[in-house]
Amino acid sequence: MFTRVILISLLIFLFSCTEGINPAITTPEELKAEATYFALTIVESFLNSDSTYFKSILPDSIYFLETWEKPISTSELNITEFFTKMDYSQYTLDDYKDTYSYKILHFDEYSIVEEGWIDKFIYWKPDAEDYIFWGNVAKEGKQKFPSSDIFVFMVSKRSSVWRFRAFSG
Repeated sequence: MFTRVILISLLIFLFSCTEGINPAITTPEELKAEATYFALTIVESFLNSDSTYFKSILPDSIYFLETWEKPISTSELNITEFFTKMDYSQYTLDDYKDTYSYKILHFDEYSIVEEGWIDKFIYWKPDAEDYIFWGNVAKEGKQKFPSSDIFVFMVSKRSSVWRFRAFSG
C-alpha cells in the first residue's frame, strides 16, 4: 500500500512538471506555443530562484548569443551562485507578464530579422531546432526588473525534450 502511494505521488509529480509539454507536437504553431510555455517556465525559475529546475533543463554545454563567446561546459557553470546573485523574490510570473512584452521567434524568423547574425557566430551556430526568447522589453510606462538581460535566451527541442540552449551576455 505504501509503495502504491509513493508511485502515485511520483506520477502526479512527473505529470505536473511536464504540463504544457507534449512530445507529439509537430506543427510550427504548436511548437512555437510550446516553446513559449517552456521559456516562461525558465523565467519563472529565475523569479523563484529555482536552481534545481534550471539545472534539470541544461544541456552538456551552454552557449552565448554573443557571436564571439566560447561555449562553456554545464559542469563549469556555478548555477547555485548564479541564482544566489539574482533576487527576484518580490516578483511573480504574473508581475513579469504585466511588466514585459515578450515574444519567441523560431530560427526561420530570427534569422531573417537579424540577417547575417547567425553567420557571425564563431564557436557554434543556432539551427532550425532553436527558438530565441526576447523577454526584456518593458511595456510602456512599466519599470524593468534589475538585470533584465537574463530574459533573453535560446531554447531548443531535440529528441522531444526541451532544453535551455544559450544565454545573452
